Amino acid sequence: MSRGIKWTKEEEELLLKITNATEFESVAYAVESVSGNKRSAHATKMKWKKLQQTKVIVEETQTSSDWDAKKDLFLLVNFYDMSIDEVRQWFNCSYAECAGRLEQLIDSTELTVRERKEPYIPKIPSSRKEKRIIAKMNKLNDKLMRLRGETNE
Repeated sequence: MSRGIKWTKEEEELLLKITNATEFESVAYAVESVSGNKRSAHATKMKWKKLQQTKVIVEETQTSSDWDAKKDLFLLVNFYDMSIDEVRQWFNCSYAECAGRLEQLIDSTELTVRERKEPYIPKIPSSRKEKRIIAKMNKLNDKLMRLRGETNE
């Protein structure tokens, strides 16, 4: 749970510029001069460490992607008609990578067809009052159907 004022983008960018910090009091003072938010040396050090960790994780997860608009279109159109070997040969990568890219382009967990709503089934009336209300509703519905000229068969 975070307390206090949240870190701004300017503050985080200033901390990311620091490669090896030992004097966090001076860094905290620099952060204060940039944004006007007073930060302790300990808070600055903890935020710097967290930013360094996330920076490493982001660098590990980023890979060079060879996917362009032409390959994406070809994948969308022909993926299901091609065999596994053809997919590997055409895209020069594993079948799993191609399937992953297809999953990024089209979210297959999202339903595109609307499901039908189930018809309304009234609950079985438990009290006498509910039975009378339902009987009255049925009577009015029958009267409406007769006025419209529809039969109730």
